[in-house]
Amino acid sequence: MNRLNQPFIMPNQLSGNKRRKTVAEHSAVLAALGVIAEFSGVTVTDLVRAGMRETIRSWVGEHPLADSLNQAVRECAPKSPDTFTTPAQVSRFKRELREFDAC
Repeated sequence: MNRLNQPFIMPNQLSGNKRRKTVAEHSAVLAALGVIAEFSGVTVTDLVRAGMRETIRSWVGEHPLADSLNQAVRECAPKSPDTFTTPAQVSRFKRELREFDAC
């Protein structure tokens, strides 16, 4: 049987242990987050960010990946230029640091 006659198989159908989420499941989760966000007075994005931060915090503790995670975060930190030539550059760098630290 040549390649053109073979049935099309999605990669996640090759293994029985891979779990595929449907759009309906994602929509249901987003709908639930929308209700929670409205009740809490925050946005869905704020809830998602908080969840991601909590997940990362739980992995950073005494986990074997802690060093790798810390290194990945440090690589994203704003880099200070060798010299600041204008006050605007200083302000921009300080703002980037505040935004990074708020994460």
